[in-house]
This record gives sequence, structure tokens and C-alpha cells, in this order.
Amino acid sequence: MNTLESVIPDSLVDSALERLLDNYESKSKTFNLFLSGLTLTAFIFFFLAALPYFLTKLESRNSVIQMERIHSRLSEGEKELSAFLAVQNSVDQLKGMIEAGPQELREYIRFLSFSRNPDTAFPPDPTQFQMMQVSIGANAPAGFPGQANFLIAPPPELEACAGLDPEERVSCLVKARVKAQFGEYRRFLEGPVVEALGKLPSQGESFVQVGELGKKLEELNNAFLKHLESKPSFWKTYPGKEGFFVEIEEEFKNFWKNYGNLIDKESGRLSEEVGRLKSRKSSLEEKLSLLAERKRELAERIKEIESPLGRLPISLDEAMTWFPVALAVSFLFCAVIFGELVSLRRKLHELYLKKDPARILYTNETVAMIAPLWIDPVGGRSHRRMRSAVLAVPFVLYLFSCAFNLYDWAALDRGADRNFYSLCFYAAVYLAGLSCFMVGLGYFRRR
Repeated sequence: MNTLESVIPDSLVDSALERLLDNYESKSKTFNLFLSGLTLTAFIFFFLAALPYFLTKLESRNSVIQMERIHSRLSEGEKELSAFLAVQNSVDQLKGMIEAGPQELREYIRFLSFSRNPDTAFPPDPTQFQMMQVSIGANAPAGFPGQANFLIAPPPELEACAGLDPEERVSCLVKARVKAQFGEYRRFLEGPVVEALGKLPSQGESFVQVGELGKKLEELNNAFLKHLESKPSFWKTYPGKEGFFVEIEEEFKNFWKNYGNLIDKESGRLSEEVGRLKSRKSSLEEKLSLLAERKRELAERIKEIESPLGRLPISLDEAMTWFPVALAVSFLFCAVIFGELVSLRRKLHELYLKKDPARILYTNETVAMIAPLWIDPVGGRSHRRMRSAVLAVPFVLYLFSCAFNLYDWAALDRGADRNFYSLCFYAAVYLAGLSCFMVGLGYFRRR
């Protein structure tokens, strides 16, 4: 008997088979438990935490980009609207000045009455003309110079009225005062109104042609003077003063009508656009608040996930970073165990062949039933494909997770606190993880 089989008693073969089977069953149980735990944990983490978190951050980033664009457009729109409203406000102030004209003129005439010299004829001699402070009443427009009080200074035409008789002198002074009021209106038009017009948004040309407006101003001033020349005695009665300045106001309204319609139309359009932008901004702010709350919920959810190692005491960002690495290492661990199972299976097959060289009892199919493998060469093609698909799950999730993290660091905001070297480090780690999968696949192919 010169062969090894002839000197090994059956009892020793049975004992070896028993020990190998115990070892095989133990490792097979470990493999099945770890593989099922790995697959289940990977599925749960990826679909309940990683994917929702990534989509939430992506949606949040898109909302922030929209918010920045809306903020820029809103700032520009508010600036344009402010320019149009400044014109409207200046015009309203001018209208208020014209409406206050009758009261101002009455106060001026009262001033002439109060300042008369008892020893001289009314009105006072021009050399005794003094500045006085008089109230112009409650009709003064907001922002009108001297809203509470108004300084009446000697008009420049004062010297021209010096040699006239009292009644003519009063008429001369009133006329000079009215012309001074016209001058104030024109200065206000050429100042605040034209200045506000010059700040209107332009598309190559000014929204309102300021040069053309200058010609219109001259025409308006001539129209004012024409009214004054046609009604020199309007100031002598209360209705006369009121009616005169109503006509002056109508002249101004006719002058401003076309400009006002354009400005009102454009300011209305801008007001609606600003309102829509503010509404959109408010909606985005609410959406960002909800997304932030969703992130907090996902961060809490990660603490509830049970892994084969128990609950993970790490933040969601850290879990996202190291999840691919954990997948790769776990997959390699499963592959190593599977490789050991393949080796044990071969040993068992050899021992069963010694007990039954003719393969009457211990055929390949019988050994596969006694010591099954996850991917068994004895199994059918559909069986192997299904099991291979399960093994592909961790690899697919690994690729997606790496892509999520790299995109997150490159395009979203999580890479802001990572320098170039740390990003290179994680890239190298993920490449090493890919190598783990390649090595692991090599173990699974050993059958």
C-alpha cells in the first residue's frame, strides 16, 4: 500500500470532514450575515440619507443661485423704481409749491401792509424795505424751502418800483413777487426735477430727453408770464389769486402731461416687477428654510441607522465622506471570507472524493448542497446572475457616492473648508477603494 489514501483511516477522514464542515458553516454564517448587513445598511443609508441629502443640497444650491440672481435684479429694479419715484416726488413738491402760491402771495401783500411807515405813504419806501419772516400756511409742500417759515426778500425789480405812486408801486411789487415765484418754480424744475430725470435708467438714450425738456421749460415760463400780463390785477381779490394759480397749475400739468404719463407707466411696470421679485424672493427664503430643516432631519436620521458595527456617532457630512470607503472595505472583507469559503469547499470536495472515489454518493451537486457557495459554479446561470447582481449593488452605490461627494466638493458648498491637498487625499482614498472592489471581485471569481 504505497498511496496516501490507503494509509488514512476512514475515521480520520470523517473527523477532518466534520471539522472542515464546522469551520465552513461558521465562515458561511459570517459571510451571509456580513453581506446581508452590508447590502441592507448600504441601501438604507444611500436611499434614506445620502441620496436625499445630496438632492437637498443640490436643490438648496440652485435656490441660492436663484436668490442671488433675484437679489441682483431686485436691487437694480428698486434702484430704477427709486429714480422714477424721485421724479414723481419732485413734481409733487412743485405742484405743492404752486398750490401754496396764493397763500404765499397773500402773506406778501400782508407784509407790505404791516411794514408801512406811518410817516410815509403806503407802501414803504424801497430804501426801508426789510426782510420779514411770515408763515405761508399749512399748504406748503413737504420739502418746500421754509415749510414752517418763509423769508421774503426784496425782489430784484425793487428799484424799478421806487418812483411810482403808492398804488402803482404795490402793483409793481406784487408783479415782481409773482415773477420771483415763477423763477422759483423754474429753478426747482431745472434743479431737483431735471436732476431726477437725469438719473432715470437709459437704453442708449435718456428715458426723457433733457435737452428737449429745456425748450419746454422756456415755453412754460413764457406761458406763465403771458398769464401775468393778461391779468395784472388778479391779486386784488381772493378768488382772483386762487384762479390765477389754478391756471398756472393747469399750464404746468399740460407741460408735464406727456412726461408724466411715460414716467407713471414705467414706474407702474417697475413697481409690479419689484413686487413679483419680492414675492419670489420670499418664496425662495421659505423654501431655503424648509430645506435647512430637511437637512437637520436627515442629520438626525443618520444617528438612527444601525450598521453591522452599531450606530455611527458621526455627522452626516462625515458619513457622506466615509461611506464609500466603508463600502469598499466591507466588500473586500466579504470577498476575503468568500475566498476562504472557496478554499474550504475545495478541501471538502477532495475529502468527499476520498470517501467516494466513484462519486456515487458525493457528486458535485451533493457537495454543493452540503457546502453551498454564494456564487456556486454548480448552480444554474440564472442563479449566478442573480447573486452577481446582489454583489454589484455595493459597487454601484460606491460609484454614485463618490460622484456625489466629488460634485459636492467641486460645485456645492461642502468643499469650501477643504484645501487642495485634502481633496487629493480623498481622491486617492477613493481610488484605493476602487482597488478594493477590483481585488474583491477577483476573490469572487475564484470558484
